[in-house]
Amino acid sequence: MTLYSIILFCHLAATLVVAAALSIEAISLSRLRRSTTRSEVRVWSDLVPRFSLIIIGSLAVLLLSGAYMTEQIAAWTLGWPRIAALGLVLIAPFGAVTGKRMRAIRRESSKDSSTLTALNTRVRDPFLKTSFCVRATLFLGIVFLMTIRPGLGESLAVLGVSLLLGFGWGFFGTLGSIAKRDPASIEAD
Repeated sequence: MTLYSIILFCHLAATLVVAAALSIEAISLSRLRRSTTRSEVRVWSDLVPRFSLIIIGSLAVLLLSGAYMTEQIAAWTLGWPRIAALGLVLIAPFGAVTGKRMRAIRRESSKDSSTLTALNTRVRDPFLKTSFCVRATLFLGIVFLMTIRPGLGESLAVLGVSLLLGFGWGFFGTLGSIAKRDPASIEAD
């Protein structure tokens, strides 16, 4: 067993953790938008923040372990590692804004004095879905880059297509059954 093999394992484990966290976030967002009571909103909005530190830690492990392995195989002159690192960096601001908006939803759902209209608006914020879709497609694009290892031009194209697919999915697609059943409003408990 070598240091490289241990770091490779950490890199793959972090990849699996991010994939699992994105899956849980997808379920949470879908159920959140279908919530009909303030208490349901609290339940589904409380899932996501518990994973924020795990996701941040996993992304840090991905960047550090990826940088180490890239250095060991002298691949920094290739395009795919640099573009994959850029993709990971692009995920961060979307996740940060999503986290801020989810905290606002939790605060709003905890206050008895808050209006249900304000809570409805926050829960159905289109940015939440778009942010998730962009982060998920960027993540898949990064996995594609790590697997295929294309040149710089192709790597940039993969990142660009990942972004376009994410925004397209966020604007026009559905997340779970959001488009099929979106209740008119959240009611008081």
